[in-house]
Amino acid sequence: GMPPLVAGIALAGLWAADVSTASALLMGSATLVSSDIVKRFVVPHLDPRQELRLCRITVAALSASR
Repeated sequence: GMPPLVAGIALAGLWAADVSTASALLMGSATLVSSDIVKRFVVPHLDPRQELRLCRITVAALSASR
């Protein structure tokens, strides 16, 4: 029963909230995996480029698995 413009703005707001939550969760998960697990237990001497690559791979893997 809402006008199309109001419904579109409400839908865009809900979508933006969903995307911002998902991106924050993905970045937090990638940081957890790279810093707290891999860097601490597997490869303690990662240079910044390798750590960035690991974070990107982790984000891609987590995105594909959901």
